[in-house]
Amino acid sequence: MTKRGQRNLERGQAAIMVTLSLVPIIGMLGMTVDFGWAYYRKQMCLTAAQSAASAAAVAAQNSGKFTKQDADACPDNPDNDKPLDVGCLYATQNGFTNGNHGQTVTMTGGITAVGSLKPEYWVKATVSERMPVLFSAILGNTAMTASASATSGVFVNSGACVYVLDPTAQKAFEDTGGLFTLGCGIVVDSNASNAMNTTGHNAIIENNGANITVHGQWSDSTSGGCCTFNGGGAVLQNQPSVANPITGLTAPTPAGTCTPDPMVSAAHAALSQGTYCSISISNTGNGTALTLNPGTYIMTQGDFHVSGGTVNANGVTLYFASSCQCAPDVTGGTFNLTAPAGTSMDGVAIWEAGTKSGDLTGGSSTINGLIYMPSANLDYTGGPSNAQTIVVDTLQVTGGSIGGPAVSKYFNNGSFGGVFLIN
Repeated sequence: MTKRGQRNLERGQAAIMVTLSLVPIIGMLGMTVDFGWAYYRKQMCLTAAQSAASAAAVAAQNSGKFTKQDADACPDNPDNDKPLDVGCLYATQNGFTNGNHGQTVTMTGGITAVGSLKPEYWVKATVSERMPVLFSAILGNTAMTASASATSGVFVNSGACVYVLDPTAQKAFEDTGGLFTLGCGIVVDSNASNAMNTTGHNAIIENNGANITVHGQWSDSTSGGCCTFNGGGAVLQNQPSVANPITGLTAPTPAGTCTPDPMVSAAHAALSQGTYCSISISNTGNGTALTLNPGTYIMTQGDFHVSGGTVNANGVTLYFASSCQCAPDVTGGTFNLTAPAGTSMDGVAIWEAGTKSGDLTGGSSTINGLIYMPSANLDYTGGPSNAQTIVVDTLQVTGGSIGGPAVSKYFNNGSFGGVFLIN
């Protein structure tokens, strides 16, 4: 064979090989293009599903229509007054309409738990689209489907005024039988199976539709039901964890030397703000009374102890330094405390920075303001209905009455309520 013939033969073989390889090359190129397009459309489906689920959940929250609804395809003419139909409208705004060019939009609503979470209500949106393929049809593919789902939950913020922050403690909040009446909610952040424990039948009365919100679970030692809810509240278990609702506080600085305990036990005494080793009052004489003039009283060595007599403190903050194993200890007498307003301690009645258990159980106590003991336990029996917020590590209650939360620029009343995407 001549050299020219040899070259022609090689060219012919190359042409055949190139021709034969065109089919898989075009097929691979087609698959790359089609799968890339399918991924893009899947992300569009997800965006539409998240928008639809969130919009429907917000509509349900605004209307209060928390009713179970089985999975149903969006109607041709969605109704703005129906929460799930509102989700359908939002899906349409994002380019997906049920029955349009191979598109399917399905909405579901429920009141059961979603995994470990227990929202007041949840909405699931599922969006899919069947797409004809382009280049990869050469390999036999005729169509592809992109699909995505999203679930939003409605979590209720009841306007809480009691926050129990320990993340793992058993019986972090415990009611041992006293009547505890609130016009605002309770939040228990422990994830324990008995994070909240009650031993008295209907020992807690929640007014104004307020809830008891538990990150873990509630156990009832009496099996008789813990609570009376006026206005539609409930014990909500398996709820999201919450953050400390107090932010921005700056601790006062104690003086180098503390003033000795005045140990008031007779007649009448008055004190001015400052750093005290401890403060105590008992009732060994008739008419024993102590007036705390407005300001901040810092304890650095011992408790603020009331076992008798009368304490009147208006515009006052009691602060227990972190270096001091000291706490409020009110076991008798009459204790009237109102927090300052508009100062650096705005709304703060009691602030313990340490870990010693506090005691507000005896005598007659009226405290208006924030009781802030985030690392300590509090044994509590409140007095007349107060504007009060309790933020503690753990809490044992034998009674009390809180009309509503305290007012303080440092208290944001929590941020866990609202509509959130669950998955």
